[in-house]
Amino acid sequence: MWIQFFYMLPMLVCLFWTVTLLADYLSGRSRAVLALHVFMLMTTVLYFGHYAFFAQQSGILALSDTLYGMANRAVYPLYLIYIIRLTHERVRLWQYLILLPALLALVAYGTLYALMTPQETERFLSLYLRHNQTSGLGGAALWQ
Repeated sequence: MWIQFFYMLPMLVCLFWTVTLLADYLSGRSRAVLALHVFMLMTTVLYFGHYAFFAQQSGILALSDTLYGMANRAVYPLYLIYIIRLTHERVRLWQYLILLPALLALVAYGTLYALMTPQETERFLSLYLRHNQTSGLGGAALWQ
């Protein structure tokens, strides 16, 4: 019971700050607070992936792995966007292109998990994610 709480703690801290920053933004503060809110929301998703993996939540592991792949590639670009918001008037549209790898990872991971059968998904999660082995994987699981 306590170990589950400790696995969940970073996610809960980020969730707390996500809600707090949203309340601060809605009260009419700086627009940079919105960028920080989105960053904290993404870190909450990232730590959700950590929780699902370390707590061995097999039922949600495929979803959390897909979201983790996206969040892992999005947190640093979102932090950069927050810094740009703090130091400049606005973020230019082309600067949001740094989030493209995160979106592509979300589509790729999601598509590959959707193409796998439940048996392939379980085998992938068991062999690769838990034991870092690729022998015995085939099809979409091998691509994943």
